[in-house]
Amino acid sequence: MKLEDVFATTEIDASGDLVRFAMIEDEHGDEFWALGHVDPDTLRSEVVRWLDHIGSTLVVEDDPVLTAPVYHVWAKMRKMREGEDWDYRFDTVPAEAEGAFPVSRLSLWS
Repeated sequence: MKLEDVFATTEIDASGDLVRFAMIEDEHGDEFWALGHVDPDTLRSEVVRWLDHIGSTLVVEDDPVLTAPVYHVWAKMRKMREGEDWDYRFDTVPAEAEGAFPVSRLSLWS
C-alpha cells in the first residue's frame, strides 16, 4: 500500500473519466487530510474541487472551507484487521515517532 494512494480519492466523473483528488475526507465529512505538509490554499482548493465534484452545496462565498485552518501534523498508519489492506487507520504522532510521515488536516470545526 502506497501512502500516495491512501491519501487520494478517486471517482468517475459525469463523462466516465477517472478523476483523482489529492485528499481524503473523514467519515463525517468535516475533516480533510492530504499527504505532506501542503500549502493551506492548495488543500482548500482541492477540497473545494472535491465538494464541487460531488455536488455539495457547502461551498458558498463565506464558506468555512475557504477559511478553515490547516494543520501540519505527523501521522502513522496502523492496520485495523490483519490481512485487509483496505482497513486501516492513521493516528497523529510526534514527528520523531518511528514511521511518522507528514500530513495536512483541514477541519471545519477545528
